[in-house]
Amino acid sequence: VAMIAVAKSGERKSSIYKEFMKPLLDYMRKAEPAYKIELKTANAKEAANKMARNSLAMQYHKASAKDKDGFFADLREVGNEPNPISPRLIINDATVEAIADHLANSRPSIIYMSDEGGKLFANYSMKQENKTNSMAYFNGLLDGEYTSVYRKSSDDLIVQDHSMSMLVFIQPEILKQIVDSSGANFGQGFFQRF
Repeated sequence: VAMIAVAKSGERKSSIYKEFMKPLLDYMRKAEPAYKIELKTANAKEAANKMARNSLAMQYHKASAKDKDGFFADLREVGNEPNPISPRLIINDATVEAIADHLANSRPSIIYMSDEGGKLFANYSMKQENKTNSMAYFNGLLDGEYTSVYRKSSDDLIVQDHSMSMLVFIQPEILKQIVDSSGANFGQGFFQRF
């Protein structure tokens, strides 16, 4: 679901936005302490697993050829510790890459919400040199598409089985400026999803 609420300044966008957010924020506030404990525990287990994998790898390299067969079974037993699901449902300001990372690694469903739509359309992802790629990326995330990102400078990222919604409040003048300045990007389908 993607919605843009268009209203002039003074027409109580922020009041409506706060009412809409209240139950979500209440849930997040209540769930955050338990999540932090779960995350700390998962990180500790993953650190122990990494040490065990490193130890097995060193033993493997020292072992004779006939002794190496058992190492693969041992390595499989030392799996990766999954992250607990974050209670952070709402994103207010983030690059599209950070949103994808959150969907892939922290929570499979989120809502991007802003009571000032200019924040979304003026952030780094929407600068002129990034706009075409970012809009295409947002389209895929909004549609729930499988997305894979490979960068030389960071870990691979696979976003799948996720859902993303958007609720953006914006003034008509700001929306007009954004649409007018989008040029060829307007036909990409990003605005048509709202």
